[in-house]
Amino acid sequence: MNRLFRNESGEIRDIWIVLLILIALLAVIILSRTITILIADVLYMGHGLSPDQALEQAKTLTIETLEWRTFSEAFVFFGSLIVVFFLLTRVDKQQVTWGALGLAWKSNSIFMLGGGLLFYSGLFFMALGLGTLRGAIQPTGSTSAFSITGMLLAFVWCTFNAFWQELVFRAYLQTRLIQHHGITLGIFLATVIFVLIHVLDRPLTLAEFFTGCTIFLLIGLLYHITGSLFLVGGMHTAGNLLLMLLDTLGVTEPHDLDMFIVFAVALVVVLFLARSRLQDEAHSVFSEKT
Repeated sequence: MNRLFRNESGEIRDIWIVLLILIALLAVIILSRTITILIADVLYMGHGLSPDQALEQAKTLTIETLEWRTFSEAFVFFGSLIVVFFLLTRVDKQQVTWGALGLAWKSNSIFMLGGGLLFYSGLFFMALGLGTLRGAIQPTGSTSAFSITGMLLAFVWCTFNAFWQELVFRAYLQTRLIQHHGITLGIFLATVIFVLIHVLDRPLTLAEFFTGCTIFLLIGLLYHITGSLFLVGGMHTAGNLLLMLLDTLGVTEPHDLDMFIVFAVALVVVLFLARSRLQDEAHSVFSEKT
């Protein structure tokens, strides 16, 4: 029975870790939404609404308004941080440092964050331009009110959302999978798991799956190379924010084919530029095993 849960080294098998992550994240998300609803409920009752009216209003607004969604997403971020600390200290029996999570504040951290935002935005607009040339980008006919305050709030929501996902799936899970399976397979497995988990939120087409894998293979590779969660968190934040911006402006998002082409080219370029380092790491790991 013990072999079912642990490998030859006595560590819990990766599949159980993934399952534990899923259960813990679902618990964190449910708890964060519950806390947000309860806080909103108390505030609305303080404004004179009956308990039933206050609760109904709280449930509605915590789903529909960006202010309350951002508040809830902040809880998810800090809850995810606790989950990762628990996995590292109690399950993996490791010492936790901010540097190991890619969150150590350095002189270049702001540069990494800004670079991630700009790098992803550049690729995104290249895909958008490619789609425009093909005639695939059209107005949706549905626009929303645009405001600087709204976009700043959207940026905060996107940042919390991006960073807790990168913290769990890149800083923790990908690092663990690389330790057990090597760089190539580790990044690949973490990427596929991350993309497939989105099926819990909404169905994915085959094109969306392959496009998502290409984007997050690039993000995973860049995290492995730089060790900076600020860089990949910035990229993920930009991806979320740009989609929200296009929706607000009533413009269709880039086609999956265009995103796949642009990010696949970027992935190949990064692999080419980092080939010497990756080969040295692979040789080093092989030498240690033999």
